[in-house]
Amino acid sequence: MKNKHRYPDNWNDTIRPAILARDAYKCNDCGAKHRQYGYYVNNVFMPLDDKFQIEWAKKQGFKVTKIHLQIAHLDQNPANNDYSNLKSKCPKCHLRFDNLFNSAKRLMRRQAPPPPTIGLSYLPEVKKPT
Repeated sequence: MKNKHRYPDNWNDTIRPAILARDAYKCNDCGAKHRQYGYYVNNVFMPLDDKFQIEWAKKQGFKVTKIHLQIAHLDQNPANNDYSNLKSKCPKCHLRFDNLFNSAKRLMRRQAPPPPTIGLSYLPEVKKPT
């Protein structure tokens, strides 16, 4: 987890497990289960239930991954840990959800005026004596 200092001390012990249990250990968007193997096709999660399916998918060239659900803050504020503000999401759905907010942040940074430059351009030119 990035930026651990932004989350409360009981995040991993109390809050995260409670949200996962409330959401039945499934992604709210695509339905992927926590710690389930599978692969994505056009942003749709294809679950794999046993070793034979996992091996088949690998032979077919699919990138098989193990899903570890994440908890998304709906208002993008890690300090707001009200349970109504938290949802379980797989990494791909979480990234898609955050993408809109991240794009807006990048756009705001690009449109911000550049900081004033402090230089010595206001001083008169001084010639060295020869």
